[in-house]
Amino acid sequence: MRAEVLAREITDRIDLEALHKFLVSNRSPPDGMMLSELDGFLTGLAIEPMLVRPSEWLPLIWGGEAPEFADLDEANAILADIMGRYNDIIDEIANDTMAIRSLAKRRKQRTTSQTRWPT
Repeated sequence: MRAEVLAREITDRIDLEALHKFLVSNRSPPDGMMLSELDGFLTGLAIEPMLVRPSEWLPLIWGGEAPEFADLDEANAILADIMGRYNDIIDEIANDTMAIRSLAKRRKQRTTSQTRWPT
């Protein structure tokens, strides 16, 4: 229960606008992800059955180059926003509040709602 409360407190402090501004700034590497790309990437990681450690996937966000943070506080804030968004996505998936459905659910809906065309 305490972990959920702490996770919610962190989530409530996510600043997506600041994250977006950093990602589009000249201090973020040119091949780094934009916010919508980051969201899709984090969603892919969240639904991956095997845990992928942040140390493996964080460099991919920046396109293999290191970002230029103004100071340690900015680095901590940006990384906290990324991890907070990742945790939000995991929470949305776990609580079935995300618009993504499993392939099995989509397949079931498609087969029950398909109309047969006259031949």
